[in-house]
Amino acid sequence: MKSDKYETFRENVKNELESLYLKAKNVDELAYIFSLLGLNSGIEDFGWQPINETLNLVEDFISISNSPLRNPSKIRLMLLMYCQITEASFLYHIIYNMLLTIDNEEPPRLFNFLDKYRGPVPPTINTKIKSIKELAMKHKLDGIIDIFSKIYNSDIRNAVTHADFILHENELRLKHRGDQIGKIHFEVVTELVNFAVLFFQTFFQITYEHKSSYKNGYVISNRKDKAGKPLSSIEVIVDESGLLSGFQTSDPYPIW
Repeated sequence: MKSDKYETFRENVKNELESLYLKAKNVDELAYIFSLLGLNSGIEDFGWQPINETLNLVEDFISISNSPLRNPSKIRLMLLMYCQITEASFLYHIIYNMLLTIDNEEPPRLFNFLDKYRGPVPPTINTKIKSIKELAMKHKLDGIIDIFSKIYNSDIRNAVTHADFILHENELRLKHRGDQIGKIHFEVVTELVNFAVLFFQTFFQITYEHKSSYKNGYVISNRKDKAGKPLSSIEVIVDESGLLSGFQTSDPYPIW
């Protein structure tokens, strides 16, 4: 996976995510912290964030796929890993929330696509990516759009997730509805998965760097709403490992 196109892609992802995170921080630092923490509208405590488990699972997949395996087995593992990556909700939530922070709506809409739910039915991955691309386009963040165009193939994701695929000779064959079919060469599949893995790893790297950029005692002060009314000062909380883990208010003013 160490070719120029992959290194170029990794660098582009790093630059685009870094730029996105910093833009969000400059617009509203508390909303940026919400985004980094991956908080949603429910109550969560330690041990209920799936982000690290997904990272560990992907690393396990990579380790196994790098062992001596015949090619069909390697491709099968890569496809399962790809689906795990594309199903990782927190990834879309953090990026979408950063984009919502830049969008600077009031009150902040930072709760993980809740406006996209249809009753108890959560939005699809296609809906999430479409929403991300629309906000990125609105703010001329073309690099974010290009990244998702390179890492996401809904046909492959849907076929593998629903066990509607076949490996035949050097092709991934996809069965759709009725007589609709698709054929994709293993080289194309491998490139797609490699791009997705690089994006996933770089996303973790940038997110970790931003979560480790705070020190206990740091306070976001002099906050005001759009009408100029004072908002609460916010003191960040850092855990024993040096990572941002939460925040607390330090006065009786409202948070938003």
